[in-house]
Amino acid sequence: QDAGARLLFSSVAEHAKRVGGDVDALRTGGSDITGITLPRRFGVLASLRTFLPYRAAPWRAFRRLDLDAKLALLADPVSREEFAAAVDADPEFNRTARRTRWLGDGEHPTFLREQTLADEAAAAGRRPIDLFIDRSLASNGLAMFHSSFANHDLGDVAEHLGRDWILPGLGDAGAHARQICDAGYPTFYLSHWVRDRGAVALAEAVRLLSSAPAAVIGLTDRGVVAPGMRADLNVIDLDRLAERHPRIVGDMPKGGERLTQGADGYVAGYRNWQRVPA
Repeated sequence: QDAGARLLFSSVAEHAKRVGGDVDALRTGGSDITGITLPRRFGVLASLRTFLPYRAAPWRAFRRLDLDAKLALLADPVSREEFAAAVDADPEFNRTARRTRWLGDGEHPTFLREQTLADEAAAAGRRPIDLFIDRSLASNGLAMFHSSFANHDLGDVAEHLGRDWILPGLGDAGAHARQICDAGYPTFYLSHWVRDRGAVALAEAVRLLSSAPAAVIGLTDRGVVAPGMRADLNVIDLDRLAERHPRIVGDMPKGGERLTQGADGYVAGYRNWQRVPA
């Protein structure tokens, strides 16, 4: 505060319960503090095709196999059961399954799914690893599972988003290219919290996704529609707005792979009034 510095920090709902009062007090005292949080659960994406965040012994050799070899091992009843039994005997996967959710096989990912892999397995009288394998085989290795490590309770997320020092955000800017993809968070924010839940007015949501973050990071030439400003605009069909499933592409140097994500409902986009290809 004495230096006139601006503080921008990553904040999740669980931590805000402990530090929210301190932030409010500092802001009341004149400190320029803003937190950013993902407007849904925050975690990694696991699949045979991309990344397996499990460190226990059965997974170490499995991770070294290519996709075809993984699928072949799991399709063979004997090797499948040997692998599944070893995974089930180690507490790591079953513990992680209590916060892991299948993203589904429908047109759009189910980031709102309440049932975890552990919940589904218990209801079916099976092991969580069995469901993981079934869905991986049925999708030829493309099935994705979202394993959350913050913002677990969407009720707490709603409360956190309502704090006057919080902005929706917290993507990792590609630091974990095959593990995390939160590119869809603005679409989720607009479709879920604005359209479906009515928790935020559309005009306020647009402000929180545009002029508010621009002001926080000092981008004075964008964020509002006004003479002399950059014409960075999205034309959206709010009724159709929805995230698409994350997918893997190999367009990095030397064929390196990364996760990317599209969306439905964006009619047109402009960057400084130049049309952006869909």
